[in-house]
Amino acid sequence: MPDRKCLELKSLKLYFWSFRDEGAFHEAVTNRILEDLVAACQPRRMTVTGDFTCGGGLHTVVTVSHEAAT
Repeated sequence: MPDRKCLELKSLKLYFWSFRDEGAFHEAVTNRILEDLVAACQPRRMTVTGDFTCGGGLHTVVTVSHEAAT
């Protein structure tokens, strides 16, 4: 749920691509994305779902949420 700021879609896509070759745990990446997006646009509420498929047929889904204090 946005407040006064929003993100440009192309910038968001390029930001996501910056994680492509970064070796990190899925949970850490998802938490970092949430923290960065909350800092950038200061939403009232935000949920980020990381849907990862990696080698060996493994599939991981990580969901993190943020809600601004009222």
